[in-house]
Amino acid sequence: MSLPNFSPKFIKAKIKFQLDDRTYDVGEQLINTDGVPAFKWEQFEPMDKIGKKCFVFGDIVAENLKYQFSCDALMTCEETAIRRDLGLNFLMEPQDAKNLSEIVAKNGILPDYIRKFPRIVFLEQVGNMPARAILRQKLSDQTVDVVADVTDLSPTGFQVANEDVRCSLVIPSEKWDIIFQPRGDFATPITLSAEVKRIRHAMNPISGNMRRYFSMQIVAIGNQDKLLFAELLRKVVTRFKN
Repeated sequence: MSLPNFSPKFIKAKIKFQLDDRTYDVGEQLINTDGVPAFKWEQFEPMDKIGKKCFVFGDIVAENLKYQFSCDALMTCEETAIRRDLGLNFLMEPQDAKNLSEIVAKNGILPDYIRKFPRIVFLEQVGNMPARAILRQKLSDQTVDVVADVTDLSPTGFQVANEDVRCSLVIPSEKWDIIFQPRGDFATPITLSAEVKRIRHAMNPISGNMRRYFSMQIVAIGNQDKLLFAELLRKVVTRFKN
């Protein structure tokens, strides 16, 4: 399947943030209106600061372009099997977000690492794209089902998110059985197994709950479900192209 390029764009900026009366220099990072993706950090443990509010200063680094901004941000942590990185989730005023969005759209670049199959971000108006998935996991000697939001899809993996405290002890490398729930005129559930490759820990600024984003790699799928998944992606991509 040939997919159009769904990779989000970023722009380089010099970033500093103020936390507890101390200013930290993050250096040059790729950013967009969502914030600063995970970056290596050793000055404190990122997991200890999840959801902590800080104040960010940004200075765009682009030829013939000068733009500075400042805003509140919430700290996030991205966890893999080998490391934990710090991230910043911007809480921008609407006009600042609009200005930065326009700058990124016009001058943005793609990150150095581009997935072979970029993930397709969930959009409500794409009627066939599943909105929910059931995660079936083992907790002690019990099998527990939890519901998660589907945030993106690709032929080889996907991301789901939830605020269920029962997922707080999940670690990278765990394997889950996943059931994608039907939506629109796509009437058949799709079942597969996937491995947790990374977890982004964040705080929902509205509910105040911890929200975890699980990036998953498909590791097992039956022949019939494989055909269904390919057909689902075809429908989603066709809708995006239109």
